[in-house]
Amino acid sequence: MIKKMKLSMFAAVFFFVAMSLSAMTAVQDPDSLWYPDRVVIDHECTEAELNSIRYIMVSVNGVESDLISPYEQSVTIGGTDAPLWPESDYTVLLEGFDGKDAKVSEVSCSARTGSWAGDYKWVNPTDDNNKGRCKSIYVTAVLSNDKTQGGPYYDLYDIQSVSGKDQELRFFPIDGIRDSYSYHDYDEASDLGVVYRSNASKFNKTSLTPAKWIISEMVVTAARYRSSVNSKAFMFTVNTTTDYWFRINEDSNQRELVFVLDGDGLCKTGMFFNPAPPAEGKAYYVLSEVKASN
Repeated sequence: MIKKMKLSMFAAVFFFVAMSLSAMTAVQDPDSLWYPDRVVIDHECTEAELNSIRYIMVSVNGVESDLISPYEQSVTIGGTDAPLWPESDYTVLLEGFDGKDAKVSEVSCSARTGSWAGDYKWVNPTDDNNKGRCKSIYVTAVLSNDKTQGGPYYDLYDIQSVSGKDQELRFFPIDGIRDSYSYHDYDEASDLGVVYRSNASKFNKTSLTPAKWIISEMVVTAARYRSSVNSKAFMFTVNTTTDYWFRINEDSNQRELVFVLDGDGLCKTGMFFNPAPPAEGKAYYVLSEVKASN
């Protein structure tokens, strides 16, 4: 009889501990599934947990991300300042600790980020358009088949009229992503040559053209890409860098693709900058998401 009572007490204690370690709930906010750079987790504690938990540790894929109060009913992981990889699965763990830093509750859930894929457009609102070459910028972002980077990224295509026909020209990554690159002649008869000349003319105010060019750097992170090019003309070498930055406009809750143009001193003298610049500066072009019409 005593043995049965001990077993019953043990079972009751085990059941209480098990319940205390699983009572907290967590689930990805269904209204936030479209975000490509973040996940929003809704969570709830029981009344007993609210009385015992001092803080909750949030971890993503085994890496500590944040500390929150048990009274907070949601937590955002990622975002503009520290974006997550898009179209990716994440495991989020919430662990509740008491005043003595002992874990008293935990719960985990799966979450997935949305996509940056789509169309983005900037329209020049002025007549200053580099002799008609930069009236607008229309870009399509397509999920890349390249699986060698830190996570999913997007090939960027510029929709332009070439020889009277609309073409989607992939300008990022213009020459792929690899460890080394070779020089290309400016006037080479290839799709790559068409892409380079078409995009170079859009932002080149001068009549000068390089003899050859080469990729010097190609960088891919979760929401920002960088392409650096060295171009040679006569005895000069010109260095240009373009950053491509996906972000969420927090005011309009709209996806955006930002171009940031930069280069050395010689390059800047002949570069066409935004004639109606945003607050960030004249080197920035902000392309807004083009939503499909119903």
